[in-house]
Amino acid sequence: MANIIIDSATGKPINSSQIASLKNDGILIEGAEIGNFTYVPGKQMTYTPAYGKVSLRGPDKQLPYGHRPGDLDNNKQELLERTVYNFGIDSITARYTAPKPVSGFISQPIDIGPCSYVTLSVKTVAKLSGRMEFSIIDGSSEVPILPEEMSKKIVHEKLFPNMPTRFSIDTSVNYVIYKDNTPVQLTYDEVQTMPLDDGEYTITYTTKADYKYFPTSTSIRVKVIVRCPDKKPTPIKAMTIKRFGGEMPWRISD
Repeated sequence: MANIIIDSATGKPINSSQIASLKNDGILIEGAEIGNFTYVPGKQMTYTPAYGKVSLRGPDKQLPYGHRPGDLDNNKQELLERTVYNFGIDSITARYTAPKPVSGFISQPIDIGPCSYVTLSVKTVAKLSGRMEFSIIDGSSEVPILPEEMSKKIVHEKLFPNMPTRFSIDTSVNYVIYKDNTPVQLTYDEVQTMPLDDGEYTITYTTKADYKYFPTSTSIRVKVIVRCPDKKPTPIKAMTIKRFGGEMPWRISD
């Protein structure tokens, strides 16, 4: 009879090819998954009769308490207790949060210094639409701005009673007015005189507005309003203010 190392937690032999570290204070065993190790402390070893054979990787590796393979009692087995360490994420919980119909964000002041004009770049996970409203707050003024990535065809911008659209309408291009996402035979002038309290009215139109904004201050903020009546918001990944022009002192040497 020969010796094997037994895991007392499972009652099964320990495969010597899984032993990552074998020292006097215990054994470290590689698990089936990356980052999963089992530590077997040497101080918890006891001896009971068993059958089998143990093979160690390398002549210098010692069993707990200084025993070497040649010193083992052929009528005994090593009985071990184990402690398992799992490295990584303990648990992941999935949950659903219903988006709000309207949400907003105002950035901290952005120092742009003296410049000629600025533009806004917005990165999203889906296509931009008129339901996402971007504005520049410049001092006491709030001015709508088109992100560089947004088409000049504004899709489903919300309409309010006696209030103009956020951008000027290019009257040379047809526009469409919707009530609860259904096209209706109404003109823009007619909608302006209606209370608009029997549903959500939106408009899809083309604008001639520029992507540039000419600031009057050296510090501005970005305001965002996101409307999602269909409960399908478009998450924003990043926003960037780009500034252009400005004064630069020149010195011409003799």
